[in-house]
Amino acid sequence: MRDWKEALIRLEKTTTSTVSLVHSMAYADTYMLCFVQSGSLAVQVNDTKASLSPYHFYLLKPGDAYHFPGEGAEIALFRFRMYEPRENGELLQATNWHFPRRKGCANEKTADLAAALLRKNKYAFFWNQVQFPDLLYRCLEEGSNISMSGIELAKQYIEENPHARISLKTLAGLSGLHPSYLSEKFAQQTGKSVSQYAAEVKLTEAKRLIQTTTLPLKDIAHRIGYDDEFYFSRKFKKEVGLSPSQYREKKMRKLAAYDLDSLGDLLALRQIPFAAPMHPKWTKHYYELYQHEVPVHLSAYRANHDWQANMERLIDWKPDVLFAKRKLHEEERNAFTVSIPTFIDLSNAGSWKDQFILVAEALHEQNEAQRFLSHYEETAVACKQSIEKENTASPVILRIAGEGIYLYTNPGISSLFHDVGFEGWQQSAAPLSLLELKELAPRWLWVLCLHDNQTKAFYEHVRQSEEWNGLPAVRTGQVKHLPSDLWFEYSAFAQWRKLLFLRAQLQSM
Repeated sequence: MRDWKEALIRLEKTTTSTVSLVHSMAYADTYMLCFVQSGSLAVQVNDTKASLSPYHFYLLKPGDAYHFPGEGAEIALFRFRMYEPRENGELLQATNWHFPRRKGCANEKTADLAAALLRKNKYAFFWNQVQFPDLLYRCLEEGSNISMSGIELAKQYIEENPHARISLKTLAGLSGLHPSYLSEKFAQQTGKSVSQYAAEVKLTEAKRLIQTTTLPLKDIAHRIGYDDEFYFSRKFKKEVGLSPSQYREKKMRKLAAYDLDSLGDLLALRQIPFAAPMHPKWTKHYYELYQHEVPVHLSAYRANHDWQANMERLIDWKPDVLFAKRKLHEEERNAFTVSIPTFIDLSNAGSWKDQFILVAEALHEQNEAQRFLSHYEETAVACKQSIEKENTASPVILRIAGEGIYLYTNPGISSLFHDVGFEGWQQSAAPLSLLELKELAPRWLWVLCLHDNQTKAFYEHVRQSEEWNGLPAVRTGQVKHLPSDLWFEYSAFAQWRKLLFLRAQLQSM
């Protein structure tokens, strides 16, 4: 692996936030430097957990799954890409860089530089491009290691050296622990033996290299510590179910999501499609994260408003696999059946979980789907226990449209409520009066408001009324406005985000 200092670096985006806004499990699509400005931060990256304090940093690589559980810490996130210069003058985006450390502690001057990079002015973009590599150097080369236990040191060495032949003797020397004691405690804390943990790290690195580079399999085997390419291939197939060549071919396939629900299922499987609905307003969350990663942007206006244009674009681009979950016109279904090598219509496939499993099976990603669903179920059970313990009533969900207030639900909301033990209800066909709403005495309200001028004017009038301001949820500040792109979406990733929203609300009550 090449030294990171040989790369050309482009800073893409800088943000600062509290951990309460970064609750959900997410997937890094660029390199990310997380720098703690204040408070204490618990961070989980893939299967590794760490506790960070002010001036501590953590470097995430593309493809890392990360989660910042907890509340209160102020963090700065720097998203960047790394390019390998070629002899012909071209720049190749690359991910096979060696870093001396992934996490550590910086000094006060480095913290000041990180804060300066967050300031906004008309010269910020140009100044930040020059100064950000200096921040990286200060963190990665001059920063100190965080005080860690012997087991954490052993895990860090394994994770940062996938090419190494790991031995208990080596790890014992690094950690200062007796080999037998290290072996016992390592298994207790990780649930895996040292050799199993090292094998998983090697497998993860192999998948990343297969998916993100054109390196021959022989070179990939050497990079993760195997001299025998054929032994590596046999071991890879035993664990993944596909040979390295088959895995690369599968990952090179051009996947397309015809609708927002299909896109959410693919992203939950860590699959970024070749084509998908993308719009800064109608798919705001996905657009901000993946606009540069999805080459072909389909229209996302009003779900199927531009279906003919989207159909023609996909036929022209010819993806290898197309997923569709919404109801299709007969013309669409016939055209895709004839023109797309693998067309998977999930419009009649049952619940979001049923649909998600079918998508995973089509991509041979059953293990990834099971990991996702297990994490979802664990979080849902924790929410359900909290609801039962506090005897919490379900939120009242309102949809404001035109000059009417309606009780609202949809399949995604009904599924969420069922998973956490809330009672559901039927949405109202007739509008509610403010008196009827007052009789419900909602302790918390979730509001979906249309964005047309008539609806906004009506809702503003309602919010000024005495009846509205007398509602328990309004008096206690428990009114939350829901983004329509999330709450109308019915996919694995959308359900996960809704669950985390609910968990945050339960924690704030």
